[in-house]
Amino acid sequence: MKFYLVMGLICLGFLPTTHAQEPVSPLSTRTPRIVGGEISRAGAWPWMVALVKRDRTVLEGQFCGGSLIHPQWVLTAAHCVDDFRYKPEIDAVFGVYNLRTDIGERVPVKKVVIHPDYFVLDADIALLKLENPVSYPPIALVTKDSPLETEGNMAVAIGWGNTSAIETRPAFPDELHHVTLPIVSNATCAAASSFNITSNMLCAGFTEGTKDSCHGDSGGPLVIQDEQKNWQQLGIISFGEKCAQPNSYGVYTRISLFNDFISKQLCSLPAPTMVLQTIGNQVTVSWPQIVAAMGYEIYYAPYPFGIPVKSLDVGSQLTFSVNLPAKNNFYVALKAYNGTCDSDFSNRDFFILP
Repeated sequence: MKFYLVMGLICLGFLPTTHAQEPVSPLSTRTPRIVGGEISRAGAWPWMVALVKRDRTVLEGQFCGGSLIHPQWVLTAAHCVDDFRYKPEIDAVFGVYNLRTDIGERVPVKKVVIHPDYFVLDADIALLKLENPVSYPPIALVTKDSPLETEGNMAVAIGWGNTSAIETRPAFPDELHHVTLPIVSNATCAAASSFNITSNMLCAGFTEGTKDSCHGDSGGPLVIQDEQKNWQQLGIISFGEKCAQPNSYGVYTRISLFNDFISKQLCSLPAPTMVLQTIGNQVTVSWPQIVAAMGYEIYYAPYPFGIPVKSLDVGSQLTFSVNLPAKNNFYVALKAYNGTCDSDFSNRDFFILP
């Protein structure tokens, strides 16, 4: 569920530490849910995960959402699983769209990793390691400074949360729902919020309200399609003050700022060893294959200043050559990757073309 804090408690200087473990909490002014959306088609979101208490049925025990980002790792909100960090009595359930009728595949969580900077509302991100890998397809994650995060782009929030905008009459559905929302600038979001909106957060919603995520949706994904119509996740449903009300936006964890945290947990790819050669105006970068790597990305920046840094994904090839005009001088380095897993940088080198 999205965290919607009781404003009276805030005014008294008390920040509640009870996290959203049940569909409805007494401290329900902090709320994540889907309001004004539609029922999702079975199979539409294959990486969607229901987090369920281990001693409960799926219908009774589902308390938050998550997303599969690796065969053995689920991404969710830290506030969903903070109470489970030392005793992860949680199951991740895959292939469920109707909590009442679908069985799905239920996999125990064996490890909970909460971001070290998590505090009540900020850095609201956690990773769950599964007991064993699953065969469902993972979702790709948006990278830092991606144009997909641009204000006005339409994104989709997904969850089993409250579908009612009336606080006194919540309605929790059995079926998975989704809603399409515009990304809102942090400045606009902060002006409408009584909470501190940090750079770790991303906001979405309509100024007029009517559509939003809500109680019970916490931890679920905010996703967007790239130019190739592939889905990427850019946010984690985190908190909000009101569900689908005018001038009230949903707040999401901005995943692109946590790529390093995610990558370090998911993988241990060795850094490649790079060889840089120049013959005339031809520059060639080469490296030996890393068995576990799916591909490689070349990073380059002007020499000697070092900024701005840009990158080029060269896929699985092990060499790259380019002819450049004279007076081009660049630093060059390399990373290997496997899905969301990035290696450390290779050795860094530079070239100067006379």
